[in-house]
Amino acid sequence: MNSPNEPVDSGPSPAARLAALSLWLPLGVIIVSGYFRRFGMGVSHPVQVALGLSLIVAAFAGFGCGIASLCRRQSGETNVVGRSIAGLALSSILLALFSAAFIGGFAKGYTQAVQARQTMASLHKSIKEANADVRNSFDPTNGIKANPAVFDKAISQAKKASQELKGESALVMDASAAFLTDLQGMSKAYDAEFKRLQNAHVLSPTNLTSKEQLKGRKDVVQRFLAVNDDLDRFIAGSESTFKNELTTRNVSAPRIQREVDEFRRTSAPRAPLVREIRASDRRIGTAMMNVLGILESEWGRWRYDAESGRILFSDTASRDRYTAQLDAMGTAGREQIAMQKRLLDVQSTVGQTASP
Repeated sequence: MNSPNEPVDSGPSPAARLAALSLWLPLGVIIVSGYFRRFGMGVSHPVQVALGLSLIVAAFAGFGCGIASLCRRQSGETNVVGRSIAGLALSSILLALFSAAFIGGFAKGYTQAVQARQTMASLHKSIKEANADVRNSFDPTNGIKANPAVFDKAISQAKKASQELKGESALVMDASAAFLTDLQGMSKAYDAEFKRLQNAHVLSPTNLTSKEQLKGRKDVVQRFLAVNDDLDRFIAGSESTFKNELTTRNVSAPRIQREVDEFRRTSAPRAPLVREIRASDRRIGTAMMNVLGILESEWGRWRYDAESGRILFSDTASRDRYTAQLDAMGTAGREQIAMQKRLLDVQSTVGQTASP
């Protein structure tokens, strides 16, 4: 039994315990950091952030324990000084490394954010310029002048954005560039056939000298109708096409839904008008085919009067059918110009309300 006056051994002093903590806390940080650097590749980003914050707190705690142990050290506790200084040194090094990493990561993230904003601003600018080019090409008499080159800037900026942005944003931009490229391809095919139709002057009777010529003219109109239908089908299925481009690039389902919703929001006011324009082209082409059919079936019973610039039929029924088809073409053409004007107005409204 101990004497009442004999001192009781209560274990390490508070200063000694603090000194031990000041040393082992930073050592623990080093061990845990090394482990997750080597084996923690499968850890989710939120868990990585939580671990990083915990390690920083541990390093600060080790630094604080080292200061406290020196302040509470009693005379004769020489081992406390060495451990405290060692702990302070390790904690200081870790805090310096964490600070450098944080500042570097912040600077890198900030730079990437600025670059992303600049990239998206350039893309939006190119789209606005393309819309302005289309609007400037509109003529009240002839309508919009087709020019597939207006897609070039937007496609170029979308491809650039896909290279400069990170993660799913880059994939979305790549999908957008692919979609616009397909749309441009369809527009180029339409433009080529439209120009071929214009240059062929299929309804002009001035150089129509044989019945066999009508077949070649019908072929020109049929090719125009076919490419117009192809473009119409592409517009009708544009949302599914864009969604498929995103899915092919393994974009996550929530992100796909957000992008498709935004695509639908911006295209919904325009797509019906675009399809109505395609329908008017179909009516114009069909009326052309009917005119050529009348000229073919009535071959030898009509003649071209150069003085009046009109075709004269030998019977009124054929003349009335011929005139009705010309009137149908004129009506469809006027309706198309009106729809193009409405489309430009809708385009301006959508552009003003689109999210930056």
